[in-house]
Amino acid sequence: MTILRLFNGEEPGQRDQVSALWSVRQFVDWWYVPALLSDRTRRRPSSKTINKRKVAAAWWSQLMGTARHPDGPALCEITADDLDLFRDRLKAATYLRGKRGTPRTLSEFSQHRQLEELLTILNAAGPKAGRRVRAGVLDQVPAIYLEAPACWPKDCWTVSEAKNLTAGLASFQSVERRLAISDDKYRQLARASIAFWFYTGHRASTVYNLSSADLVEVRAGQWFLHIARSVKTGKSDRVAVHPTLLESLRPFWKSSVPTAKLIPWPFRYRALHSHHERWQEHANQIGLLEAGRLFSPQAWRRLHATAIAETGYQTARTMAAGALGHSSAAITETFYASVKDAAVLSLPALW
Repeated sequence: MTILRLFNGEEPGQRDQVSALWSVRQFVDWWYVPALLSDRTRRRPSSKTINKRKVAAAWWSQLMGTARHPDGPALCEITADDLDLFRDRLKAATYLRGKRGTPRTLSEFSQHRQLEELLTILNAAGPKAGRRVRAGVLDQVPAIYLEAPACWPKDCWTVSEAKNLTAGLASFQSVERRLAISDDKYRQLARASIAFWFYTGHRASTVYNLSSADLVEVRAGQWFLHIARSVKTGKSDRVAVHPTLLESLRPFWKSSVPTAKLIPWPFRYRALHSHHERWQEHANQIGLLEAGRLFSPQAWRRLHATAIAETGYQTARTMAAGALGHSSAAITETFYASVKDAAVLSLPALW
């Protein structure tokens, strides 16, 4: 016996047309992410941005799912009360770091971030708004007020401590003889990495993404690093090369082919992270660094930001734009004078 079944375009299981009856996870996977990736009017989102949205949708499914609705309520059923409940459940939610890890609770900042990402997803289901990615399946988007948790910048070395740490490399000997590189080359690689971290302010693992071709002499004596895709954000950047950084790179780029690594470490970043810890322990053992002043490579990024702030960069940037009558400081930086480059080049020498 043949049974006719009427098709309803609003059924939640159908992918052909975006529906308010979809769950948050279905909306993200079936419409939102494809819409982001296919939108030619906006910068293509990085894989990390997409992953953050998917993680938020997964938390929503995990904490708001029921036997009847495993992924939580449909888009059109979500209320401000549901969002409040989700916020409360995030406070007690746990996750594992590794298969054998112990359950951990989310930090206040992580809880806030999951809520922010969820609201971004719900906004995308709302009414059309200019060039923003909107599905238009919700006439009114549920929302609650989010107050960011209090937070403070993490600690890092002072410039004097950073100089002492770097000075300690002169007597540092790598215990890993299997690396098949001399102690002198090892120290050169270590100094080049520290110089890159401090003078560019880029994330620590970026040293693995650059080749000799990315070091460019734009004019006689004026060197820049072209970073095609920044770690995490995926944005491009160009950074003026401080003389100390240029000198530390010289042993590698001068004789390298363009495709060679700019800082050719023979191991991955996780190992470099461990080696960086040993440099600090060595500096402590020989009296150059106090105990308890050990930080990860990311601390160089914080020190860079602190040192740049002390140059008065933002004030100078605004004044330069005002002097030229520009409405945007970005115009001044791009076409006339880069205050940022001047600030980077004025940073103190580490050795």
